[in-house]
Amino acid sequence: MRHSVAMESWLGDKTRELVRDGVSWKVRETDTSHSPGSRGDRCLIFDAEGIVRRAWDVPSDWSDLGDNELWALLDREAHPAPAVRDRRSEHASSRDGQQRRDAAAAAVATATVAAAHARSLLIEIRLMLEANQALRAEQQAMLDEARRVRQNMQMSIQAYAEGLRREGVSPERALVLLKEAMRAGLRGQDESEEHLGDGVVADGIAWGIAAYYAA
Repeated sequence: MRHSVAMESWLGDKTRELVRDGVSWKVRETDTSHSPGSRGDRCLIFDAEGIVRRAWDVPSDWSDLGDNELWALLDREAHPAPAVRDRRSEHASSRDGQQRRDAAAAAVATATVAAAHARSLLIEIRLMLEANQALRAEQQAMLDEARRVRQNMQMSIQAYAEGLRREGVSPERALVLLKEAMRAGLRGQDESEEHLGDGVVADGIAWGIAAYYAA
């Protein structure tokens, strides 16, 4: 390091002598504009026997500073101030994470309600068809409503599956959660209606898996 300093150009005639812990130091300013890897065009060289240290953040009136202030320039290089963390970014990240979790929970609740609603509508439609074929207009309205609810259920399940993918849930765990959400919506049905529930669950799982891998 002493050799590299000798290759640089001293700026001016200002030299300061300092003593710390019984060691004598000489302080001079040097031009580093042509030195490879330099952090600036000039720096202060603190030179003691066998030791050379640099301070890069140098005021123009450095030679008028007190001894303690000069040492502070050097100590600041050895102990730089820690980076200030952007708390607003942390807060925004935490808020976004909470929003994703809330959205996933809302999707589960919506899928459960939609599954139960669809099951109820399908049963009503079946009974109406068996009771009176003359009510075709009303039956069509109920069918349209069932299709609308089915579409809403599909969208809710897809949103839930996409949320699981974004949260890093594994495919195996996502499949379990999809089944649990669908079964929860169909819980309490009569044994005679189980085949209807199985069809709804099968469709829901198919929608969820497709949405999970497409996310």
